[in-house]
Amino acid sequence: YIEEANGYNNLIIDHGFTQKEIASNIGKSQSTIANKLRILKLPIDIQRDLVENGLSERHGRALLKLPDSELKEEILKQVITNGLNVRQTEDLIESILEDLRDEDENIVIEEKSKQNIKGIINTKIYLNTIKKAFNAIKDTGIKAEYKEVDKEDYVEVVVRIPKR
Repeated sequence: YIEEANGYNNLIIDHGFTQKEIASNIGKSQSTIANKLRILKLPIDIQRDLVENGLSERHGRALLKLPDSELKEEILKQVITNGLNVRQTEDLIESILEDLRDEDENIVIEEKSKQNIKGIINTKIYLNTIKKAFNAIKDTGIKAEYKEVDKEDYVEVVVRIPKR
């Protein structure tokens, strides 16, 4: 998908094609071409890591929602380390963005909040990992229970698994 996006970009730069003309010539919608091109807004290192780790174009587009390269790189590391699928990646990014929004719905990042982001990311990754394990238990037919309570300074997770 990166090579495809670069191909479309070269057609635009070298030959003056519009997205609409490219779409028409190859039988795709203009929005499909626009989405392919958006992936090129990611830093080259992130593009490379996406491909090298077998992540999808949708993983990359999800990362585009994040406000800076440093945060994109941090999230990408978490996605790779924890093997997050697209839905989990999108959920993680959405929860991070919610934590960064102020009353005016503007994203505000200060040095202090950048430190907090790493803690938020790790906590959410850990909780997602526990939920994934819990769902695997439930998928076996065991009637387990899961409870998660935010206690201000920590998150309390209780998993009850019947012995029989």
